[in-house]
Amino acid sequence: MEKFEFLIKSKINSIVRICDLIKINFEVGKKEICLHVQKALFRVIESENLLISSYDMGIPSKNFKEKLFKRFKWDISGNTLYDDEIKNNENKLLGAVVKNIISNGKDLVLQLENGLRIEVIADTLKPDYEIYRIFELNNLESHYVVES
Repeated sequence: MEKFEFLIKSKINSIVRICDLIKINFEVGKKEICLHVQKALFRVIESENLLISSYDMGIPSKNFKEKLFKRFKWDISGNTLYDDEIKNNENKLLGAVVKNIISNGKDLVLQLENGLRIEVIADTLKPDYEIYRIFELNNLESHYVVES
């Protein structure tokens, strides 16, 4: 039995970013399950085309205007190309239902019914980092943490 099988048929309620932490909330029956991704490559794929990549958190938004003495602040939500990508694909992500889950080593792949694929690819070259965690909201005993 797949360890994250309980996420199958769950629905994505929200996807947000806090600094470099990506948080996805899933509705599983009456429970809310959270996936936190921080020290991993996070990407969303549609028909083998890259839609969203966590690497784009270091790139200014398309709306960023460079001004004298104004620095790019990647850690503010809405300032990055990643934020642009999330906003542009929000209608595809929110409400999407998980069809299948593949947990291969430390990597995690969520296949959605609408053809999207969410991938969390572990960076195992850096020791002692949290790659991702899955937990039930407001339940401290439910945290399942995957580390490098």
